[in-house]
Amino acid sequence: MSACATERLRELWEHLSFFTVSEVVARQPEDVLYIELRKPPIGTYANGEKLYNGVYRRDEVPGSADFRTLHDVPAHLREDARIVWKQFTATTQEGASFTYDGFRELDFIHDATLDFESRRNAPYCPRLPVPGELICGTTTGSDEGVLDRWFFCDDAFRLLVTSVRNGPSHSEEELGRLLLTEGYPDTYWALARLALFDNVQAFVDALAAGSPARTVGQLFMGHPVPESDPAAARRVRHPAHGRIHGRTEVDWNGMYLGLELSRFVHEVSNLLEPAWWEEFLTLADAQGVDHAHPGLGGICKACMAADPDWYTNGFPYQTPEDREEIQRRRAELRS
Repeated sequence: MSACATERLRELWEHLSFFTVSEVVARQPEDVLYIELRKPPIGTYANGEKLYNGVYRRDEVPGSADFRTLHDVPAHLREDARIVWKQFTATTQEGASFTYDGFRELDFIHDATLDFESRRNAPYCPRLPVPGELICGTTTGSDEGVLDRWFFCDDAFRLLVTSVRNGPSHSEEELGRLLLTEGYPDTYWALARLALFDNVQAFVDALAAGSPARTVGQLFMGHPVPESDPAAARRVRHPAHGRIHGRTEVDWNGMYLGLELSRFVHEVSNLLEPAWWEEFLTLADAQGVDHAHPGLGGICKACMAADPDWYTNGFPYQTPEDREEIQRRRAELRS
């Protein structure tokens, strides 16, 4: 465990508390912003949740711009309609209250440590909380009975915070199963592998095995896609392999993150423990493992810290040969 990293995380998460939703008050039509009319589902996810094929434009359903209650929606569209709220009030079993305005969506991609950062945290609340649901928030304002900031969370995030505060009570492999979350499912586990176990080698091994899914950079910016090594893949088989989690089955090796693995290490290293990035570069070089960051683009906070004038100078660490390679790869993709 890295004392420097865990201390920094404890500082970032010092004011976080967990609450269970007790009651939610949202009225139709007073608190409704608009009603989204989803097109008929085209299938289901692994957990049975409906997979929708987009939403109707307002000109496709006459009068839909004025719908403010579900009773306004035509009967054949009502089952798949979704209310988008502009306000609500709610209370928790612990006696705290919270409102729509206090919601902050934590950005796993740009804020790898999940701390509150106003320019990244979106205030748009996607849905109503549900009684019995777990949320996380802070009461740093003058009224300790009101959450000034809150977000939806799960038992995995609570376990991660508890493990950072008190030390891990599970092995690294066990946490791989317990810290699965929605969105990019291994975000919490990846952070725990660095902060709680100092395991930089795991990221090098995962890169050697090949990416579990294509990143945005690989899809659109010409970043290389490492060829999968079957032997390496077996070594980094996900500990929850074969399990249904949320909408998907865990069928990948390594870690499924929103960032390319090397960029994730660079971001988190810059925030928590600089030695991790240096160790990663040393290990990757010694073991002949290629990675996309930062030579082939992919700007991050660590890059900007290394070169505050990166916008003028180009991507940090990027040579003219790197730029030529990027342009070549982009041309190949366009063709």
